[in-house]
Amino acid sequence: MRHLLACLLCFSVALTLPAQVSIGSCVPGEASALLDANNVSARLYNNGVFFWKDGEGNHYAVPKTDSIHAVFNMSLWFAGRDANGNVRFAGTETGPTEYWPGPIDAQSGQPVDPSDCSTFDRIWQVTDEDLRAFEQEGVLSDDLRDWPAHLGAPVLDGDGDPTNYDLAAGDRPVVYGEQTLWWVMNDLGNVKQSSESDPIGLEVQVTAFSARCIPSLPDTPTTAKINESISNTTYYQFRYVHKGQTPLTNTYTAYYADGDLGNWHDDFVGSDSTLGLGYFYNADEADTLRETYSDGAVLATERVAGYQKPPALGFLHMNPTADVQFERTRKLRTVFPWQPQTDRCTGSATCDSDWRFRMMEATWRDGTPLTLGKTGYNPGSRYQVSFIYPGDPVRQAYWTEENVDGHGQRNTPGDRRLVLASGPFDFNPGDTLTTTLAIIWSQSANRLASVAKLRFDAINARAALGNLSTLDTRQCPTVPLTDTTLPTEQPTGYLRLDSAYPNPLPAGTVARIQYEVPQTGAMSLVVYDVLGREVATLASGMQEAGVYTASVSTEGWAAGVYLYRLEAAGVSATRLLTVVR
Repeated sequence: MRHLLACLLCFSVALTLPAQVSIGSCVPGEASALLDANNVSARLYNNGVFFWKDGEGNHYAVPKTDSIHAVFNMSLWFAGRDANGNVRFAGTETGPTEYWPGPIDAQSGQPVDPSDCSTFDRIWQVTDEDLRAFEQEGVLSDDLRDWPAHLGAPVLDGDGDPTNYDLAAGDRPVVYGEQTLWWVMNDLGNVKQSSESDPIGLEVQVTAFSARCIPSLPDTPTTAKINESISNTTYYQFRYVHKGQTPLTNTYTAYYADGDLGNWHDDFVGSDSTLGLGYFYNADEADTLRETYSDGAVLATERVAGYQKPPALGFLHMNPTADVQFERTRKLRTVFPWQPQTDRCTGSATCDSDWRFRMMEATWRDGTPLTLGKTGYNPGSRYQVSFIYPGDPVRQAYWTEENVDGHGQRNTPGDRRLVLASGPFDFNPGDTLTTTLAIIWSQSANRLASVAKLRFDAINARAALGNLSTLDTRQCPTVPLTDTTLPTEQPTGYLRLDSAYPNPLPAGTVARIQYEVPQTGAMSLVVYDVLGREVATLASGMQEAGVYTASVSTEGWAAGVYLYRLEAAGVSATRLLTVVR
């Protein structure tokens, strides 16, 4: 039973738009549940903030048998402009939360019970084991019995009637992998204290799931690597339904992420626009040591909790499915660096929503676009980009935190945050949008090898999405994992991608790019613009191991920044190419 993800859209609500949107008086949701079917243990809440709650701390442990946490929190953001140009926003960083339990009634345009959301203060969960117990022994769990198909929870239709949920007739909850959690929330439950924004009338249906493996794959070393990737990954699907009456333009969805990868004092961030990936990685090999800096010099060192072998952690944005048209790209639009100490906006009623919205569209608080180089804040620069640090840190290429200026200058490690946004698009009453996010933890011999492995694991996590099935009778393959095709130290002659020459270069001229592939096999060398759209394929297919030179003509290209990406032997490298007038 594969390719079940389409069932997430099988249950829709006929929308009759209300005359007026009302705000309820609900209290924040209190429900929580653990997503822990594989190597990850993640605590989820039904309030739009993931993995963290005031008074409970954070919980995203990998491996789950350890006490080291890889993520502090993640928050769900959604925003667009109304007819007056004002930002309508739902979201926060850590609180107060701006989503409340339950659906929005299609007739009234209000929460089903605007004064009491407690009926829906629940996270339903069903496991593969629950389904087996029911099939084989007739044992019925509460959540299997109460699965809220009528609210939009995904169901595998067994009786030919997609409008009902009848276990006796063969209907079953969709369980991706070994465990699926589901809940519904809205932005009308109460007044928004974080953004101070007017409501949207937004209903969000969330499906979270994880898997240990794809049992149907054969026992091979490749399968072992794929299943290791899946076992260190959690998935989240968000179905947004516009049940308000205010059309939105220039709309974005986004994830705010506070990484805190083990020891939070020594993190770096990066992005891979061709994969739709924003990620955190360690700036040094000693994650268990905390260093105090002054003017780039280390003043003091102390031992803290952290990873013995620094991993990398990625947020992989999948292409959305929607009945709305994206104006620019159906991929990840923006990876923006949030500056906790310097970029906070305060002082006006619309400040917080506008400040967050600017990050989603890749501009700073003062309206300066995100631009190439240094921290991304370069007033007056014409090289506007949408992605922070898209170069290859494994090669310490420009533009990365390993090399922010093209001359080897390195950032000071510290606490890092990212905003990953998709859009813009129009979002009108009655529209729906479904997006998928995978959070991937990767660990290899050292910090840069972990970054290289993260890209490999991201490809596997994306490919696995359509193959996570319900009630697979086979067991996980048993082939042991041997990490022989990934670098175990900073690569030297492993996979080489040199800077283009000349670079920068005038539009209409030819650049030459030298690269090396380490072994015979499939490869590709592709040029993308900063929005992730393919511009040119320079090489593709089977190629013998060796050193090659590719040429690319920039005839007809607009001035700006481009990325060229080499993929071979399960890893990749990315560099920047600048075209000037």
